[in-house]
Amino acid sequence: MSETRERILEVAMDLFISHGYDKVSLREIAEPLGITKAALYYHFSSKEDIMKVLVQPVYDAMAQAAGALDEVRDRGTWARNIPPIIDWILEHRRLVELIQVNHAALGSMVQDWIDSELHRSLHTRFDEFMTDESLSVEDRVRVAAALGVLAGVFSFPGGSLRTDIDPQVLRPLMVQMVGDVLGVEVGSSALVERTA
Repeated sequence: MSETRERILEVAMDLFISHGYDKVSLREIAEPLGITKAALYYHFSSKEDIMKVLVQPVYDAMAQAAGALDEVRDRGTWARNIPPIIDWILEHRRLVELIQVNHAALGSMVQDWIDSELHRSLHTRFDEFMTDESLSVEDRVRVAAALGVLAGVFSFPGGSLRTDIDPQVLRPLMVQMVGDVLGVEVGSSALVERTA
């Protein structure tokens, strides 16, 4: 990726987070870079194209998650798979903030972007896990609650938890809380069920 293209994405990310996608024009993205709107078109065909490139890592992660779901059969394997999810979110905190701030604008755009088969597959696999009667109700409820903990902290309105806390502090707290909800030790090679 060219340096100019990378800088356009950085400026657009900042503006989309601080002002919202709908309120930012291509001219406002080009100005801080000292380029014309026409020069910006050389790198991106539209403002929507910029947003699509910015959120692409989410769709890449969804594709990885689809494969990982095949291996996740109980809360122990969830416990092993959740720390990498936490790491991914912490690494992409600005992206998480971008999506949170621009949720409504993205909602109207993503239908054209999403691989609908992949999206359906993710939902189907998760639904299969949640309705798998060979798994205990406790395992299914604990997994859903653990995912709720992640969603609650990382998409909490205002964003201060996800952006203001040092990742070195936040990660172990999140791992511990997910372990508490799952009822297992998370992050060690040996998963030991916790007793009340």
